[in-house]
Amino acid sequence: MNKKINSILLSFLEIVTYIFSGIFAIATVGLIVIGLEKIFRVGTLYKEFISDFISKSVDPGIKSTSMFSVLVLLISILVSIIIFFEITVFIRRIVKNLKHEIYFNFDNLKNIRWIMYSAAFFLILDVLSKIVFDIVHLNIFYTSWSEIFVSALVFLGIYVIYLVFKRGVELQEDSDSLI
Repeated sequence: MNKKINSILLSFLEIVTYIFSGIFAIATVGLIVIGLEKIFRVGTLYKEFISDFISKSVDPGIKSTSMFSVLVLLISILVSIIIFFEITVFIRRIVKNLKHEIYFNFDNLKNIRWIMYSAAFFLILDVLSKIVFDIVHLNIFYTSWSEIFVSALVFLGIYVIYLVFKRGVELQEDSDSLI
């Protein structure tokens, strides 16, 4: 009974990762197309784009409608989408291994390590964007220090899971060498 439920849940997780990968792929293509169109188009649409995304996010009294702000916004969103896409790919690989009852092997350890690297990169980008946007008084992404703290906790949780899997791989190799 438990095997059947685990199999159903792992199949569901695999389907969810495929759905998220598709959503992130569509979002990436859409962002690139819309971003390029907004950057290179001159006139009212450019001004609307600036007023929608930038002027609402700038501190009162400071007018910043530069192309730099638009580029930072688009690049930040693109990098975030790519990081989330990578994480879903690595999670899908782990889920496939778990469906085949492969738990503590080097592939799972490698996938968890890459998830950890992605989370660390995302955390670093969050901290840098918070510092830079505080300096230039922009709130394109309203990231508070408490959200960064939560991201740090998530990273530490992933690191603990990585250490557990690393020890599991070592024990599995030890067990395999004795048999």
